[in-house]
Amino acid sequence: MSLDVAGDPLSGSEGTLIAHTLLGDGLPREADHLWQAGLSYHLDKIAEKHLHEAQALAPGHAAVLIGLYRFYFYKTRLSEALEVAKL
Repeated sequence: MSLDVAGDPLSGSEGTLIAHTLLGDGLPREADHLWQAGLSYHLDKIAEKHLHEAQALAPGHAAVLIGLYRFYFYKTRLSEALEVAKL
């Protein structure tokens, strides 16, 4: 069961909407840079470039912000991860 911020259960449609958004629903077709960043994760500069391209195409989209945060966090670039978390 999904819960809202107050701990109350979400309706099925609310939970579905949130899940779809987090998984990339609503991203412009050109924002496949997010996918390319994942494929290039081992190549830091290329992956980061793709993440910033995705951010330029879909600023503020949850999937892009999560991608940026995870990239910086798992690369132990924690100050940059913190900056993304503040967005």
